[in-house]
Amino acid sequence: MKAAPATARVIAVLAVLHMLAFIDRNLLAGVLPLVRVETPMNDAQAGWLIGTAFALPYAATALILALVMRGRRASVWLLIGGVVTWTAGALAMAAAGSVLSFSIARGLLGVGQGMFVPLAVAWLVDHADARRAPALATFASGATVGRSIALLLVGGILWLLALVIADSRMAHWRWVLALTAIPNLLILPMLASAPNKAPAAGEHSAAPPWGTLTAFFGVAIAPLVEAQAIGGWLPTLFVRQAAMLPAHAATLLGVVTLLTGWTGQAVAGWALSRHSRLVTALPQLVLAALAATLIPLAVLTHVHALGAMVACVVAINLMLGVSAFAGLFGVQALIPAAARASVNGVYFATVTLVAVGTGPLLAGLLAQGGLSIAAALLGTATIATIVCALTVVINRAAFKRARWSAGRLAPPLARH
Repeated sequence: MKAAPATARVIAVLAVLHMLAFIDRNLLAGVLPLVRVETPMNDAQAGWLIGTAFALPYAATALILALVMRGRRASVWLLIGGVVTWTAGALAMAAAGSVLSFSIARGLLGVGQGMFVPLAVAWLVDHADARRAPALATFASGATVGRSIALLLVGGILWLLALVIADSRMAHWRWVLALTAIPNLLILPMLASAPNKAPAAGEHSAAPPWGTLTAFFGVAIAPLVEAQAIGGWLPTLFVRQAAMLPAHAATLLGVVTLLTGWTGQAVAGWALSRHSRLVTALPQLVLAALAATLIPLAVLTHVHALGAMVACVVAINLMLGVSAFAGLFGVQALIPAAARASVNGVYFATVTLVAVGTGPLLAGLLAQGGLSIAAALLGTATIATIVCALTVVINRAAFKRARWSAGRLAPPLARH
């Protein structure tokens, strides 16, 4: 069964907005070397701005949302409010001139996206019917595409500005942050006509399996810790290790991620929608793909040739995509429909607080302690993998008993 045309259009809009959310979230990492010329900060402060300053308000907003949305379906108007709020934060970053003002702007960005992302996933799963798995994969891929486009935009806009307004009194990186916020408002009216699904009879009585969910959160979040650290520090790594200009590094990484970063989510989404037996092995799948990223990360600490570094990034993107999507799919598969908006608020608050809040910061602290950026990323990934492995082993009995079909994300799952 295919989604109705109106629903399919909204799914596409949500995927595009998710992409735009990650563009606005990740632009700061791309322009960071230029920002630090004008606004002095050490590596630990930079890690704070990339991750923690965004993560804390995001997590607080998502948790409040979880309380407000208990037993309720996702609201389109809250989605719109989230987009408007994060756009205001993106514009505020363009005007920031100190670590404090950057922190405030990143916080506003976090509040808006803390409203949008959990509700967008809940709306998508509620309305996509039989195409939930590929629709969720498309939405999840928006994060990777947005991250790569952010880097491309940094390189492209900086190059264009250098030609058009070379003598601008406003720093070019400020123009980058301001101009990229405009598409958010242009696409926003397309959400206004989105349908809202009413709860089914008896739906409010369904309770989420909090014990299993909490344990699986630890598995699902581990690859995201690594992904956030890598996404935040890769541009700086290429600037330092490959001796590239910031604009060139951003452009190269943007192209590489745009071409290959979404493949992991696509492959995992395709496989899970067609082979229901894989669902019972989701914790092991997350762990195996996450552990596989340690190999290219270890190689990255020893190579300086640009081609070899790019090959490592491609391998990391592929395996992280598989691992991260398997985690997201598993969380949604465990949530009853009535609890989806509320539980997603808790999940994405936890994701952002732990992954966004600690991933870049941990890598920054390791680098501040004397490690190279590549070694700091390997250290961060190793810690994430160990935590994931311990969680899988300790909770293996609970995961084996879990009703992975509870979310009914794809027709084959309903038979289990």
